[in-house]
This record gives sequence, structure tokens and C-alpha cells, in this order.
Amino acid sequence: MPLSRRRFLTVSAGAGAALGAFPAPARAAGRPRPFGRYGSPAARLTPGTLYVHPGGAGDVTTVRDAVAAANGTGRTLVIAPGTYRETVAVDRTRTAMTWIGASEDPRDAVVVYDNAAGTPKPGGGTHGTTGSATTTVQADGFSARWITFANDWLRADHPGTSGTQAVALKVQGDRSAFHQCRFLGHQDTLYADSMALGTFARQYFSHCYAEGDVDFVFGRATAVFEQCHFRTLSRTDLAGAPYGFVFAPSTAGANPLGYLVTRSRVSSEAPDGYYKLARPWVPSSDTTERLSAGRRAPRDHVPDHGQHQHRRDDGLTSRHVRGA
Repeated sequence: MPLSRRRFLTVSAGAGAALGAFPAPARAAGRPRPFGRYGSPAARLTPGTLYVHPGGAGDVTTVRDAVAAANGTGRTLVIAPGTYRETVAVDRTRTAMTWIGASEDPRDAVVVYDNAAGTPKPGGGTHGTTGSATTTVQADGFSARWITFANDWLRADHPGTSGTQAVALKVQGDRSAFHQCRFLGHQDTLYADSMALGTFARQYFSHCYAEGDVDFVFGRATAVFEQCHFRTLSRTDLAGAPYGFVFAPSTAGANPLGYLVTRSRVSSEAPDGYYKLARPWVPSSDTTERLSAGRRAPRDHVPDHGQHQHRRDDGLTSRHVRGA
């Protein structure tokens, strides 16, 4: 039975809990504080802190409005629990911005929308892969902690759409960091990229959870994934293998480094052998992109270079996927 949009987020949240990715923090008894230990509009952490609350207890009710109000550099958004159905863009001028999920549980603060590459735009044409992103971050120095970035567009709801890429987060800035965040989608969930072909962007993902089915971690950034969990999903639109790949780096020819995945694991809803770990993604705009080689390193064995099928739960150590 195809998942509804609402069930998609509910089931994904439940899966994260069942897999032990994010143990819920202890809740203090007594009067609830929507912003936890991070202050409030009446008692700000810093003059540059803004508070987002869907019910009006903060400065603004949407993440988009908070970003628009956060001019300059070094601003902090404290985001109260809620599902924020919107698209958000952090442009290059808003450097060193920080997003904090106030409850310290990424399942509570969810930024989600449902555009796909093939979704028509109001002014004509379609969004394309980049335009499908729920959240786009172009600024350098961005960091997020305890946030869920999601795109809940589903193929089953749009059987006639050919552009099925649906990005939850596209991050292009240098020195970006994500801690204990979730990235939920299907095709092209997490787009770890840079601003331009000749621009290198360094990105760090720690204790994060990402799920999808086709190339769901991709792009040309220099990215480190440490102690992360990648989960491949079942597909009702295909009768058999292969379903897709986890990683699809597009490392530029001038960049010696691509993706490093260390002390992380891959699990799957699909039958054994239905997914492969990595493949090269060669965007038509990049004639310098090199073929990528994946090296799979289970706990006790390091095989030869190549692209590998994974079983339902592979432990990965010192995993490097980059331009060959």
C-alpha cells in the first residue's frame, strides 16, 4: 500500500526511533518550554537569536520568515517542535547561520515540502532537480543540529511524472556542518554540492540519518559522513533489482577529494542485493567530472575497488567514495 504524505513522515520517524538513531532526550517535568534550554523571545540567548514557533509563541511562525529576518552573519534560529511545510532558502549573504531544534530531538522539528523535478512551476516549466529542494543552503559556515529535512513527494501520487528527483536538502556552502539531523526522501534526498564547478565546498555530517532509493546522497562537495546511518527503501514501482544506489558523487576533475564515509552503516528495507553502494554521477554541465570508485570496507575485510551490492545491514569503516 503506497504511503500517504502524512504516513511517510510518521513511518520514517518511527523507523528512526526503532533503529536507535536518536534516543529521545529526557523531558523535564512541569511547565512546558517550547524552546527548551535555548531561551525565548523574552530572554534571548544572544541579540542575534530568533525563535520560530508554529503557534505564535516565537518571533515568527515559519522558518522561511525567520531566515528572511536574519540578515547579516552569525544569526541563530531556535526552532520549536512542529512540522513546517514550506520551502526555505539561505542565500550567500547569511553566513555562519545556525539552526537548532529546540527539543534536541530531530523528529520534532521537521521542514518538509513536496516538489519534484517534474513538478510544474507557477510561471511555466518545471522545477528541475535543484528547484525541487525543500531547503537550499548557499551560505558558508551554515550549521544545523536536531533538524529533519524532508521531501515527501511520492511517485505513487504522480504516476505520469517523469522527473522524480525530489531533494530534501541542497547544501552548497563551504564549512557546512550537520549534527544529529535527518534527511528523508526517495530519489536525490541529500544534495551535497558546491556553488560552482571550480568552487570546492567542505561539508561535515555527524550522527545523521539519511534515507532514500535512487542516488540519495549525491553531488560534488567534499563531504565527510561520520557515524551516520543510511537506509535504503523498498520500491513498489519496480518488480525487481536493481533499485538504485546510495551514493552518487560527481567529484570535479580539479578536486582530489569527494565523499568520505567513516564509522557508519547502511541498512535496508529491500531484499538482499537490490541496492549497490555507489556509482558515478556525471552531470551534463561538468565535462571534467571523473569516474568514481567505491571502496567498501566492512568491519573485518577490505575488498578491491568497485561498486558493490550491500546486504541489509553493512557496517562501513573508513569509507571513501570519490573521483578516481
